[in-house]
Amino acid sequence: MSKAFAISLRSDPDLKPFVKGDLGGFRADLVREIKGLFPIPRGRRKHPRLDEANRLMRRGKSAAEVLRVQIPDFDEHDEYERYLMRKGLYQAVGRRRNKKSSEKPAEKPTPILPPETTS
Repeated sequence: MSKAFAISLRSDPDLKPFVKGDLGGFRADLVREIKGLFPIPRGRRKHPRLDEANRLMRRGKSAAEVLRVQIPDFDEHDEYERYLMRKGLYQAVGRRRNKKSSEKPAEKPTPILPPETTS
């Protein structure tokens, strides 16, 4: 499939000069145009369960307590599954904390002082 597509691009009279001249640049332009048609939103999508878990953990709840609230049969899973769930929750909450701490705080406005007068 891709080989046939490449052959058709090379034989196209309108695209032939671009493909032969700078194949890497042509590819980059093509990818940019395709991504423009199907824009992907930046960052991770927000999920209400993760927001709630983050809120509960900031209030002092343990990961296991949060998971018991969010997953009704949490205690019925085996130990390794519970470990993986706790690990995933710690990672998700940690990413949110790192994201918030990496954001720059709002700059304080510079006070406007009257010009100094020398007497």
